[in-house]
Amino acid sequence: MGFAALASSFALSLPSTPATATPATARATAVGLPLSSYWEMVVESSRQRVFLSDPTGDSVLVTDYEGQPVAHLTGMPGASGLALSPDSRTVYVALRDADAIAAIDTGTLVEAARYATEGSTPVSLAPAGGKIWFGYNGDDPLAPGDIGSLDLSGAQPVLQTGQGGNWHSAPLLASAPAAPDRLVAGEKNLAPASIGSYDVSTGTAQLLGKQRDFGPDGSDYLTDLAVSADGESFVPATDVFPETQVQVFDIDDLSFRGAYPTPARANSVDIAPDGTVAAGTYLSDGDDLHVFKPGAYAPLQSVDLDLDPSSYLPPRGVAWVPDRSRIFVVSRGADNFSLHALDGGFGTAQTALTLDAPDTSKKNRELTVTGALAPAGTFGPGTAVTVTRYDNGHPEGFPGGSVTVDDNGTFSFTDRPGEPGPVTYEVSYAGDDWHTPISGDATVEITG
Repeated sequence: MGFAALASSFALSLPSTPATATPATARATAVGLPLSSYWEMVVESSRQRVFLSDPTGDSVLVTDYEGQPVAHLTGMPGASGLALSPDSRTVYVALRDADAIAAIDTGTLVEAARYATEGSTPVSLAPAGGKIWFGYNGDDPLAPGDIGSLDLSGAQPVLQTGQGGNWHSAPLLASAPAAPDRLVAGEKNLAPASIGSYDVSTGTAQLLGKQRDFGPDGSDYLTDLAVSADGESFVPATDVFPETQVQVFDIDDLSFRGAYPTPARANSVDIAPDGTVAAGTYLSDGDDLHVFKPGAYAPLQSVDLDLDPSSYLPPRGVAWVPDRSRIFVVSRGADNFSLHALDGGFGTAQTALTLDAPDTSKKNRELTVTGALAPAGTFGPGTAVTVTRYDNGHPEGFPGGSVTVDDNGTFSFTDRPGEPGPVTYEVSYAGDDWHTPISGDATVEITG
């Protein structure tokens, strides 16, 4: 039959045979939160709990997945950064105004322990290398930001400070289970911004690299960090001019890997265990939340939370449920905070397929069928469709193989039918974790 894939740099004409689907919609609920301030949240999925820190209120609020409070832990001075233990049994809280790290039992929702950090003011937390790492403000008057660790594996806790200094303020930290020996740090709210990566496999933080004003166009005002699900890269939320985008960097050498475009400045980012990236944008006139398949350059979905003019997304205000069935977003109003829960297919796009083929073609003459998958730009590398040809000689179908889909969702293939009569090309896309399957067909009348 001689199907052949062509380069996909062509302009699609109006589709002769469209096959489309209705876009998926996410159910969104918003619940007011009894918070006086907000710093960070973590999701504990085994008991369906959301933990939110309130540094001004010296407390941690715990809600269920519907945003209803189930516990409010007070007496936590300057509660800031949060980190969930790898076994999900403990949520650690950086107590910046108590020079300590608190441990909350996720089963009983009470403070189970408190560990002094010896005069440091811990602000951010991340588990890595079997320890809890914390960014804190030390004694250096010019660059007080530093990194310490808390080892709880033995009979007594072991504290080690002064492992990653020379930051202007306490750095934000991030890690991921897939890279247990890597720790990423970023300097928040400064222009230009700085990032760094550490190897913690030996028990101490060994600097792998540090960059100031990173990225092709530089970066300012870092507000959040997330490490990719595979542990090979990380994503900071920064102000990037002239483009508004979330950039991706190699976790070891800090080289630039690409970017996810957003319509406004992103100040929150989270990455699900399957690699799905969520970015929350600050003071957006339209959509507030954007979700990307890893490696794709256009959002799978964007959502307008319908915030009032005085409301916005604060930094570090986005968190996935691990199975990606739901995502939580915090918004701040003039004098209140709200928790938005989005579910019902969020992060999965309904695929659309269009095909374009000539109405007629002479036998033994090459013809071209072109097509496109949508949403455009959301599929990423490695996507393919399969083609089956039906004609008078093959009423049961003849396999034409797979055709690679370009990054923008377009594809094409050629054929040279040798017998007169109708020839139908069925194109099928199997779907993936981010797109629904779909198929469509186009018929060409072959003349003698």
